[in-house]
Formats: sequence, C-alpha cells, structure tokens
Amino acid sequence: MSAPKFLLQFSLFLLLSNGVRAQNSETIDSLNKILSGKIADTSRARTLIALANEHYLESPEAAIVDCRQSLSVSRKINYDEGIGEACGWLAYLNEEIGQIDSAIRYYGIALECAKRTGSKKSEATIYNNLAAIYKDLGNIDEALKYHEISLAINKQLGSVDGIATSYNNIGLILQNKGKIPEALEYYSQALKIYEEQNISDGIATTLQNLGTVYREQKHFNEALKYFYRSLDVVNKAGDKYSSGYALNSIGGLYEDQNELDSAMKYYLQALAVRTLINDAQGMSYSLKNIGMVYEKKSQPDSAIACYSKSLSGFE
Repeated sequence: MSAPKFLLQFSLFLLLSNGVRAQNSETIDSLNKILSGKIADTSRARTLIALANEHYLESPEAAIVDCRQSLSVSRKINYDEGIGEACGWLAYLNEEIGQIDSAIRYYGIALECAKRTGSKKSEATIYNNLAAIYKDLGNIDEALKYHEISLAINKQLGSVDGIATSYNNIGLILQNKGKIPEALEYYSQALKIYEEQNISDGIATTLQNLGTVYREQKHFNEALKYFYRSLDVVNKAGDKYSSGYALNSIGGLYEDQNELDSAMKYYLQALAVRTLINDAQGMSYSLKNIGMVYEKKSQPDSAIACYSKSLSGFE
C-alpha cells in the first residue's frame, strides 16, 4: 500500500481516510446559487474549486470544467493562490485520466505559484506528487530526487506529518530499487512519527508497507504480523476502505503459501467490506483474487464467473 499523495493546501483528497464520498447535491446547488450571484472574483475562484471538490468523484469531467473556470478567473486578476490551487487540481485530475504530460505541466505551474507566494508547504506537497508520477513512469532516480526535496522542505518547516509522508515514500522508492535495509529504516522512522502523533491512517499505511517488504522477502510470518496490526488499526478507526485493503493483503499472503481456504476466507471478507461501502474498484480486485483461488482449486466455472464480474467492474 503506497503512501497517499497529500495536497496540503489544495482542498483535495477528502476521501483518503474515510472511504468513498458521494457528491452532495444540496451542496452543489448551494455553490451554483453563489456562483449565479454577484461575488468578488477571488470568491468566485474559490467557490469553483469547492464545486470541483463535490464533482470529482462521480464526474471528473465536470470537475475539470470547474477548475479551468477557476483558473481563468484567477489569471484575470493575477491571483496566484487561486492559480496554484486550480493547477494543483488540474494536475491531479489529468493524472487520473492518464494525461500525464498535462499533469506534470500543471504541477509545474502550481510550483511556480507556490514559490511566488512563499508557500513552502505547497512546494513540499507538489514535489511529493511529482515524485509519485515519475515513480509510476519508472523514472526512479527522478522520483527519489523530488521526494528528497520534499523531505528537506518538510524538515525546514518542522512539518511532522509531512516528514513521515516523505520517509514513507522514500522507503517505497528504496524498496523498488531493492535496497531493503534502507527501505525498512525509512519505514520505521515514518511509523515512529505516526505512532507518536497517533495518526491512524499513517500507521496503517506504514504497517502495510513493512508487511509488503517481508512478503516480498518470503518472510511470511513476519509479514502477517504487520498486516494483522494494520487491520487492527483501521478497524479501531472505523476505516472500512482501508479494512478492505488490509483483508485483501492477508488473503494474498495466504495465497502465496498455497493456503487456499484461508486465502478465500480473507478475500471474501474483503469483498464484503468493499461491497458495503460500494468500493467498485476494490470489489473488482477482490473478485479477481477470488477467481484466482477458484482456478487454483480446480473449479473453473466458479473462477470464470468471478473473472467475468471482475472484468465488468473494471470496465
């Protein structure tokens, strides 16, 4: 489980710790009513971003329109904070729809605005998010460079949660490069901070990352300890979204060891949780995993049924 991106200034990612959030039609109506009236341009720019925040989960295209309008208004009045926020949103939304070049370009504009306004927190965030893009592109050295810049800024600011996020993300990069002892050290530093600050989603994420390292090294008992600890944390926090992820990780660990009945038990639990919160993507992954277990148990009809449902969900 990779550490999430954080847009510390941008009003984004409200769903990270609380699962999937449906758009609120009453809020949308209220925001549209405000926009239909006479308001200052700075207020209009901020209201359009608030509208994008309501639209983006169910209608990314509408959110992009909102952000472009906000950007246009902000540019007209040379409102750097508004330009930066709109570009931060547009970067994220373009990344989500696979327009990576556009995402990098918008993050670049947002970074320039952050530097002009002196918002070091936003700088750290943007470097973090750019690093995540370069990691996904396979440019690991560039990703590591940006994460280290983000970490340096967070240390300068004394941003404890930002430092922990950077440690976690650098751990992921080092793990990807096969530098396991170094990765474990960074994860351990992140976990220590999250535990001191009692940040449950950070604790759970880092425990998942530690478990994944041990799983990849085939130290299954050690990995299982971390996955169970992560599950306990998210259950106590009432975080159903992360609970589904943790249950799926445990199922995968049992599948690695060919303990198929135990794997099926946890995959089914993950599917139940994900169905409860309508996590469509998570449900599709769970169905795929259940199908794989059926296939290994030589039950092809059940496997095909699960694969078909999984494919429909992904499509």
